Amino acid sequence: MSEKNTKSPAEYRDEIANLLGQIRELEQKLLNMEQSNTMLQRKNEYYLRVISSVNDGYVVHRNGIITAINKRVSEITGYSSDELVGSDLLEHVAVESRNQILSHISTKTSMTYEIDIIRKNGDTATLELTAGSIEGDEGRVVIVRDITDKKKIEQDLKDSELVYRTLTEQAIIGIYTIDDGVVTYANDLMQKVSGYRKEDILTWGPEDFLNLVHPEDREFAREQYKKKITGETEATVTQYDLRIITSNGTTKWVTLFSKPIKINKRFVIMSAMLDIDERKNAETNLRESEERFRILADSPFQGMFIHDESGIILANRTVFKMLGLDQHNPRDFEKVYGVHALRFVAKDYHWKVFEDIRENHNQPYEVKALRLNGSSFFAELQSSWTFLNGSKMRVFAIRDITERKRVEFVETHDRLTGFLNETGFLTKLAESIKQEEQFEVMEIELSSDDLNKIRHINVDENYKSIGNDLEEFIISDIASTLSRQCFPDKIIARDGNRFFLLCPHTGDTGYTTGHSINTALSIFPYSLKGFPNEVDAHISITAFPQDFDSKNPKKILNNCDSAIQWARDKNVRFMLFNKKRDSEVRELYRLEQDLKVAVHNLRNNINNNEFYIAYQPKVNAKEKIVGLEALIRWNHPEIGEITPTLFIGIAEHNGLIGEIGRWVVQESCSHLSELLKINPLINISINVSPQQLEDDFSTYLEKVLDTEMIQHKSLEIEIIEREIVKKENIRILEHFFKMGIKIAVDDFTDEQAGLKQIARLSGIIETIKFSLSSINYIMENESYAFIVKGLIDLVHNFKQPIQVVAEGVDSREKFDRCLALGFDQIQGFYNGREPKLFHEISTLLRNETFLH
Repeated sequence: MSEKNTKSPAEYRDEIANLLGQIRELEQKLLNMEQSNTMLQRKNEYYLRVISSVNDGYVVHRNGIITAINKRVSEITGYSSDELVGSDLLEHVAVESRNQILSHISTKTSMTYEIDIIRKNGDTATLELTAGSIEGDEGRVVIVRDITDKKKIEQDLKDSELVYRTLTEQAIIGIYTIDDGVVTYANDLMQKVSGYRKEDILTWGPEDFLNLVHPEDREFAREQYKKKITGETEATVTQYDLRIITSNGTTKWVTLFSKPIKINKRFVIMSAMLDIDERKNAETNLRESEERFRILADSPFQGMFIHDESGIILANRTVFKMLGLDQHNPRDFEKVYGVHALRFVAKDYHWKVFEDIRENHNQPYEVKALRLNGSSFFAELQSSWTFLNGSKMRVFAIRDITERKRVEFVETHDRLTGFLNETGFLTKLAESIKQEEQFEVMEIELSSDDLNKIRHINVDENYKSIGNDLEEFIISDIASTLSRQCFPDKIIARDGNRFFLLCPHTGDTGYTTGHSINTALSIFPYSLKGFPNEVDAHISITAFPQDFDSKNPKKILNNCDSAIQWARDKNVRFMLFNKKRDSEVRELYRLEQDLKVAVHNLRNNINNNEFYIAYQPKVNAKEKIVGLEALIRWNHPEIGEITPTLFIGIAEHNGLIGEIGRWVVQESCSHLSELLKINPLINISINVSPQQLEDDFSTYLEKVLDTEMIQHKSLEIEIIEREIVKKENIRILEHFFKMGIKIAVDDFTDEQAGLKQIARLSGIIETIKFSLSSINYIMENESYAFIVKGLIDLVHNFKQPIQVVAEGVDSREKFDRCLALGFDQIQGFYNGREPKLFHEISTLLRNETFLH
């Protein structure tokens, strides 16, 4: 049986007291809530009374839902209170302004911003909103101001300012404004007219602006400024010209237009500045031109006359003087006035006057003028049309150029023959080129050797009538023959021992060229009657425009000279110029000059990596490297690799092969010294030019070998077959043999003379190398292959056997064929591919690498 819980009276009293306390607390909370509601209702009534009594619109909303508005909001929007209260703010806001409303709803901070709304009638209005929170409430109160008219006024003002600035900035004159003594506006052209930067102009005061004015006009400008700021010239626009000093110190004429405008009891000066410098200069030039014309009309140096349909109607005193007449003599007066101007011009020059009048080119031209006494003089005429008293007339200026023509003749003609000299001939060529004529130029170069012989002949009794200078007489006689008998209708020039002829085409090009050449050759060799010596000549022809890439007359003579040089080199009488050949010669000349520079650098230990050595391996039947041929290469800095066949020939022709050869020896021996450490049996062969043998080459070679501490047998000298038959080379080869250096015959072609010499030198020749052409012929002709096999067997059985090397082997088929015929070594692209650099060869030897 469980025990029954009982409480003491004290415990019951405590619980009752606690319960009564909770009831009183609830009663207090209810009272507080009632008071709060009363206060809130009073506040709402207060807010409503406030917003109803002010001119601004007020909107109250909670979370974007409108809870109250005042009357002004209805007036602004066109909606009634019933239509707006309870609606969403976003419904009445333009789309582009809704993000601002959303930002306003999401924050409780006060903010002011502008939005666009849509009125009930569909119009757009711009409102300024100031939003804040309601104390103790989740709501927001918004002050609404209609600023639509204000925004329109502001926009109109901006548009007006834009128009004003556009007009002023695009104006063709400089515009500026001075307000209260300071420049407040200046357009871009103002900057251009004055030369000063616009930002600097906008800092100027009155004195700064006056300093822009030329010192001589400054006081006048100061007076004008005072009148404007005092309003003395308020009603008018003033205009005057003055000079300013630009930023670079030059003087410029401008016209100023200015008008003061009264604003707020002060005058703002609106001004425009027009650049009239060109006009002022033109006016000055006109005055000066009028003065010059007056002086010229009376000039003792230049004649002037005016011509109408009846003839000369006015002439200055200089014209009379040129014609040998007196202006003040009535009879002489009648001989000029009313007479046509052509009366005083030689008939051969009438066409020039007619062309001048017809074309009205207003350019000076030369004529031969006639005096009434029958004498003549050279004159320069220039004329132009003009109108005088409504009649069309031509004004002529005439100048006596007789002395100038005499000087020009001396400068452009040869003293001895009277022909044009080179200067005069180039001028004629330029004229022909300008007129786009087709022509040929022939050069006849008298033999210098023949003329030298004549210079040393003593004039005896038989030639006393000729005079002391026999050479000049012969040149004059040749010139006379060319002019009188051969080319009477051609333009001829002389320059030293050269004659040049300008031959315009008369029809077929080939006929013209052939006829010119045959005519020139007909007088050469030239022989003076009774004179034992002859003068021969080389002849060249170049044609325009087909032989030219430019219109430079000097190039024509250069082409003739080039063709003459080719004729001399080939020992022929005449040569036609050829553009392709000229291009090749010029490229060869360029390579010659570049090679000289490269060798000069080599001499001064400046290689610039232009020259280098490549090695082509020689292999035995097992395709193992047994020897190397050193091949020099030239890497031109601009063109790239130059074939050795080309630059070696250039080097031999220009005497450079000796220096190049010594460098090859030094470089190859330096490499050989290193390669022998890898393979003591390896050897290197070096090609030697015949020119090198003429120098003290053997001494140099021995010195290099000793310096590099190389056994002489490790070096082989290759010399081409045709050189071993020369007696002067046999002694040198024997010396090489005694030194222990091996000797190889390169480019062997099995000619009979070569076989005899090899048999004779079999004791000192160690190797013969069959040329590429021989190897190729072996593959084509079985009989020839049989002969080669017999030759190989023969040299193998000499008392001192000779090795045989096949060069130019570039296929497996050739390789196998050469081995079958008995060749000891094979050399060529098939085995060695491209010749290899020193470091590549070192790697092959070090690894004992076979090439295949």
